[in-house]
Amino acid sequence: MKNQTLDEAILSVLPSEGDETKWLATKEVFERLLANGYEVYLKKVRRHLFTMQGENKVLAMNEPGKRAVFWQRRLFMGGGYKSAEHMPISTAVAFSMVRRLTPMQLPRTILGDIDVYYRAADLRLSLDHADGQLHKKWLEKITSVEPLFPLIRPPVDEKIFDAVKNAAFRERVIKIRYASMAAKNNNTGAKWKTILPLALVESAGVMYLVGQDMDNKPDPEKQKFEWLRIPFRLDRIEQVEETNTSFTYPADFDLQTYVKTKKIFNFVVEDKALKLKLAFRGTSGNHLLESHMSEDQAPPEWDEHGRLIVSGTVNPSLKLEWWLRSFGPDLEIIEPQSLREKFAADARRLAEQYDRQPDHAGV
Repeated sequence: MKNQTLDEAILSVLPSEGDETKWLATKEVFERLLANGYEVYLKKVRRHLFTMQGENKVLAMNEPGKRAVFWQRRLFMGGGYKSAEHMPISTAVAFSMVRRLTPMQLPRTILGDIDVYYRAADLRLSLDHADGQLHKKWLEKITSVEPLFPLIRPPVDEKIFDAVKNAAFRERVIKIRYASMAAKNNNTGAKWKTILPLALVESAGVMYLVGQDMDNKPDPEKQKFEWLRIPFRLDRIEQVEETNTSFTYPADFDLQTYVKTKKIFNFVVEDKALKLKLAFRGTSGNHLLESHMSEDQAPPEWDEHGRLIVSGTVNPSLKLEWWLRSFGPDLEIIEPQSLREKFAADARRLAEQYDRQPDHAGV
């Protein structure tokens, strides 16, 4: 167990071919181990390095005319117990986190390439190395939660999702049978569409395919100067037909720009930024002292009523309005006047709604 512990420590400090510093001398390995808190001596480190070289865990190199031996960690190459044992414990944790945090985003082609690393990471984490216990425990110490009330989202067919990801990755035309909300409401059935799969976007737990609808070509006579590029919810795609037809990715499409301007993602209601000034009662706005609502958020102030006053420049959107409404009566919008009036009108309608008996009372 001691040898395994030191081997693991050595692998953690050694560089590999992909690092900027590709080789370390024996003394440099020794110094890095000391800096990491390992109490070892130089001869023991040298002895272990030569043993690890014989086990194909590390590579050795002698520079011409020099006696010093330089060392490099052998790149991890594949599955199996022996190669998995060579994987540094920190790398195994990283692969486990990647699989946990991005379970839906990777296409089949990439998953096929790295699945062996996932399996090796599982095997490496299962090995009883004393120095890896804290690393393994880290996976139990970190998670993420929904920022809003969690909804049970409609399931996405795994085969459909896999086909869409693969087509987007390979830039291949697909045909989809899509049931829009209007089609569902009107019982008109799903319709086939020919799509260029441009990107995938996850928003509030729902996965969208941003596709260029090839059945809606630009028509200058009808004042349609651009291709129709819209998000399709993957859970509404009932069938996918993959084709062997490749397409040239549109040079005028940028995903980040699209996300920032498309209402279905950011719910932008207008393009012009506005100066927002808010008054929070109690401690409801205290999180803004650390997490600012804008880059130019002004230093905090408190009015004569003890309310926290926060101001900054923001982009109008439905998401912004939902956030403001979440504070209820603990928030007053001071500026702009237009947004203040809108919220006042909504509050009056809300009060009228609760002043009367519900329509289904007694049912």
